[in-house]
Amino acid sequence: MLQKRLTLAIEEGLKDKKVIEQVSGSGMRFRYSHEQLAAFLQNVYSSLFSGEQQVGRIVDALAEKDVREALGMFARILASGHFNADRVIGIGTGGSTRVHHDLLIKILMRADYKIYSDDAGFIHNIFWAPSQGFGGNLFLTSEVLGFLSQDTGSGADRINGHWRLYELIADLSSMGFEEDELLESVQYLVRHKMIASDREDTDIPSEFDLLQITPSGFIHLRSLPQFIEYVSAVALHSQIGDASVAMRIAQV
Repeated sequence: MLQKRLTLAIEEGLKDKKVIEQVSGSGMRFRYSHEQLAAFLQNVYSSLFSGEQQVGRIVDALAEKDVREALGMFARILASGHFNADRVIGIGTGGSTRVHHDLLIKILMRADYKIYSDDAGFIHNIFWAPSQGFGGNLFLTSEVLGFLSQDTGSGADRINGHWRLYELIADLSSMGFEEDELLESVQYLVRHKMIASDREDTDIPSEFDLLQITPSGFIHLRSLPQFIEYVSAVALHSQIGDASVAMRIAQV
């Protein structure tokens, strides 16, 4: 579906363009006709999203089956200052490349910015905490995702992979989390498509609503914390509730 949407975008978005020019890092100018550009972008797409490359799987998970969002990520990768023109030209003119995960994460986190921001990019902070009523445990949001990642089994009143909100609150309250901060964390995760809810993204879930971790939630929980690029970036946007810990970090 993404490849078909890419073809449509090329045909409609560039139909009035006769020649497209791109400049390499060395100053060489490459000119493409409309037909050549279509082949160029298809070649780039195939190099990034086919074969053994994991890039496509990560983008697919983050986009949550939203083809428009996935196409936006593809465009953002090509336009990113972290993914230089020479590499794009090399792929598009028949070369092959491997986009390492740390580079992909950097591109998707920073988008058009030099550093990570909570308000930009496609990757979010799983060490997020509410601004009010925060109990001080930075693993609040990741614990919510961890709970929802458990297998629920199936039965007469059970849908496999789904949990009721009251079950999540009952379990995590026993670990010391407050109900208000758990509810705010759930809303944050639903808003950023890391959790799927029975309700609209803007609604507050009720205690009997079903919740399910999404592929994006799994990527954020299981994969991203393994990369220092991710951890070091989101750490700058994570609250420290203990003043003595904050002082030690400042000293380091």
